[in-house]
Amino acid sequence: MGGKLARGALAAGFVEACALLVAVAAGQGLVQAGYWAAVLSAVAGLVVALAAVWAVLPARAAAGLPSAVEVPGGIVGRPAELAQVTAALTRDPGGMMGITTGLYGAGGFGKTTLAKMACADPQVRKHFGGRIYPVTVGRDRDPSAVATLVNEVIKLVAGENATFTDPQLAGAHLGSLLNSGPRKLLVLDDVWRPEQLAPFTQGGRRCARLVTTRVPELLAGRGTTVRVDQMTPRQARELLTSGLPPLDEAVLSGLLDATGRWPLLVRLVNKILADHLPLAPDGDVTTQAAALLDRLRSAGPAALDDLTGNEGHSSLDAGDPNQRAKAVRATIEASTSMLSSPKDAACFAELGVFAEDATIPFKLLARLWKATTGLDDLQSSQLCSRLAQLALISQTGKGERNRGITVHDVIRDFLRTGLSRQHLAKLNGLLLDTAAAGLPTASTLDGAGVRPLRAAWWDLDDDDPY
Repeated sequence: MGGKLARGALAAGFVEACALLVAVAAGQGLVQAGYWAAVLSAVAGLVVALAAVWAVLPARAAAGLPSAVEVPGGIVGRPAELAQVTAALTRDPGGMMGITTGLYGAGGFGKTTLAKMACADPQVRKHFGGRIYPVTVGRDRDPSAVATLVNEVIKLVAGENATFTDPQLAGAHLGSLLNSGPRKLLVLDDVWRPEQLAPFTQGGRRCARLVTTRVPELLAGRGTTVRVDQMTPRQARELLTSGLPPLDEAVLSGLLDATGRWPLLVRLVNKILADHLPLAPDGDVTTQAAALLDRLRSAGPAALDDLTGNEGHSSLDAGDPNQRAKAVRATIEASTSMLSSPKDAACFAELGVFAEDATIPFKLLARLWKATTGLDDLQSSQLCSRLAQLALISQTGKGERNRGITVHDVIRDFLRTGLSRQHLAKLNGLLLDTAAAGLPTASTLDGAGVRPLRAAWWDLDDDDPY
């Protein structure tokens, strides 16, 4: 593009110069025209040189509109909370900087889903002209990783290839970019610490921020805050019964109590029952639902009740982290019992080795499973579909290059606690070995050969972001 503009400017200048020479020759004679020709020739040479340099300078990439945020299927609306969020986001900030809206609550209560629903809301999209930039932070991001995230946002917003290593410097530059131009929305998902949040809240008078966090103290005194808690009884009932035939009312009420109307668990229970539906005689899943309820009561919150002496109380207190942990274990173990073999359950457990809040490329996952359990690509693909059917993972992207999976933080934490230190270390080693398998080797620069050959990690493809 720069080369075309330079050539166009040069052509226009050449035409004007010719016109000037003709005019001088007609009015002042050939000698004076020759003098001006020499001057113009020098100027033209300078223009040509500048055009050549301009053509090879690295141009700033055009920053187009980001892709629309996709809302996952099979969700139940939460209109009260959504109305609060959209109203706060579309309110004129009057030059206010920092957080506009914050969503807080425990893991698995639907903060991320609610944020996606807000970003997909037509009123919000119109207000920001589609300039909505989602960023997943996560608990394990250190300062250098946060700086990389800010660099990525700079690239999305302005098309600049930023290389900051200090998150505060990166944030200052991002803030300066967000001070002008059309309105934008930054969505900062799963923020845990103030130092992770600070770089994204510098400057940006023309930018709103939507933050999701499990740490409400991060939002104190900052904009509108919305607590994302248990579903209402009607919402939980709708989610639990989606796609199922009518259930016995007593069993249905018991399942709502046992899940504490916690969206993560309600969805898992729904998927367990839906998965059993083809096997149920005459499509009746009440028997299976009753068996699942007994299991959740005995292995979930009721196990705590036995210790505390609260006999007869089997409802999950979703505000109690200990009860939530036991309920998650009971529900996930009920889900994995639906898998076809112990090998499949072992492969699912190995997902705990992957990083938090990361999209796991399918080809990397398939290599790991081939190394640990001998699954081929087709078997790995079928297992991913099975796990997604049970809502234990989510599948993302299409095609060989973009296909991957994600694991909810709550499920990943459960899987990770089930891996011993030795097993986790072994899996990390296998993961590195499988990633390095297709890379060339490199030796020491001095050629002494004292050290063993190592993988040339710098030769990883650009489509290997993990």
